[in-house]
Parts: sequence; C-alpha cells; structure tokens
Amino acid sequence: MRFPPLSTPRLRIRDFRPDDVPFRRELTLGAFNADQSLEQTSDFVGWTMSSYRHLEALYQPPHGEYVVALADSTPIGAIGVQPQMVPWNVFDSKPPAVPLNYVEYSLFWAISPSYWRKGYASEAAAAFIAALFDQYGFARLVALTEFDNAASIGVMEKVGMSIMRNPLGYPSWFQVIGLIKHPG
Repeated sequence: MRFPPLSTPRLRIRDFRPDDVPFRRELTLGAFNADQSLEQTSDFVGWTMSSYRHLEALYQPPHGEYVVALADSTPIGAIGVQPQMVPWNVFDSKPPAVPLNYVEYSLFWAISPSYWRKGYASEAAAAFIAALFDQYGFARLVALTEFDNAASIGVMEKVGMSIMRNPLGYPSWFQVIGLIKHPG
C-alpha cells in the first residue's frame, strides 16, 4: 500500500526525495531547534524513502513522513503517521503506578516557522486524516504534543480531534493527546 500524493487547494503532500535533504535539515532546526548534520539528515531521508518501498512490499499501511509543499512545489513542512505507544489508563480513576501502553497510529506534523499561522498544518492534517480514513480504513488516529504547544493543540481541535490532558504528567512524553475516530 503506497501513500498517494495528496492535493488541497493550497498544498501538495508527497514522498520525500533525495533533493529534500537540505530542506529537511532546515525544518528540523527551525521547527524543533534540533541541529542535525547534513549526513544525519541524508540518512533519515534515505531511510524514509526506503521505508516507503519496504512497507509496501510487506502489505503494511503507509506510515512514515511526507513532504508538505505549496501548490508551486515549495516545501514548507512535513507530515506523517507512525505507530505510537499510548498509555490510555493514565485517564482511569485509579491509574496504575506503571501505565500500560496500547499501540495506536499517531499523526505528526511540522511546518517551517516562516509559514506558521497560515493554516497550513491544519489543512495538511485534514487531508492526511481523510486519506487515512477513506483510502485505508484506519479506525482512529491520535496526535501527541506538549502542554505548552498551543499551536499543535489548535491544529488538533481544527481537524476535529477530542483533546485530553494527562492528569498525571507522566510518562513525560505523554502530555496532551488528540483523538479522532473514523466517521463511519
């Protein structure tokens, strides 16, 4: 199952290509303040491109990272889906000392800072969610972010996700979760 290129009126979502390495490095630095070397970024893009083929050969749903580009092909971000451990029982009335993890499919996105606050992340996420539901029959999707990431929480709300905040604060990587279920 290969993820097809997607289009919205303003955006294109496509596979990574070798010439996206400099852009992916800039995106990582700008969106996450994480400085990866060109070699590390090249390895990541190569691994990502390889995973498209390998997952397809194994008849697995398309997960991984994809480029978000403007209609004129200018890359402005990335979006993807991946398996994610989710400790749902932190929301129980008596959560366990060690939360149990369930595997869900998690959506993620990043937009270059110069393109923030223009609705691109929510537009890309809405198109991606629709494709995962309509073309692949995903039953539900989640997205994770930090307590203080109002922009990502806003994207989750715009695309129709229910928002939950982890009342325990641990595990540290599980702070805010958005959940959206297939409409069918």
